[in-house]
Amino acid sequence: MDQKAAQGGWPARAPFGYRNVRRDGPGRRGQSVLEPDYADAIDVATLKREQAGINAEVAEAESQLANDGEKLAQAKQVIDLALDLAKDSAASYRKARPEVRKVWNRAFFRTIRVRDDAIADFEYEEPFASLLG
Repeated sequence: MDQKAAQGGWPARAPFGYRNVRRDGPGRRGQSVLEPDYADAIDVATLKREQAGINAEVAEAESQLANDGEKLAQAKQVIDLALDLAKDSAASYRKARPEVRKVWNRAFFRTIRVRDDAIADFEYEEPFASLLG
């Protein structure tokens, strides 16, 4: 099979855009070789139009990828900041003035339910709900 391919032959039916043609000649003995088949060929203008469309789609995909990469980087910064705040929040919260504690409560929690002077239940605010909940 490798020998046949090296001599321009093809072991089976020709692939799209080619055709099998029998050639006689020295050492060929009527072997089938591949030739381009121009009968169903696409004209150059159509190929250029199609390639321009493909190029536009690739450019759009690359632009979207760059945009998504920027959004991902921003989200990572928010997550890193949220985790840093959550990690060191207890000590800082205890030291903070009441008005600062109120701001922290709004940043960390959507709801806090208190019963009998104790926290009965709470719901985190985003992004803490996704990170800690």
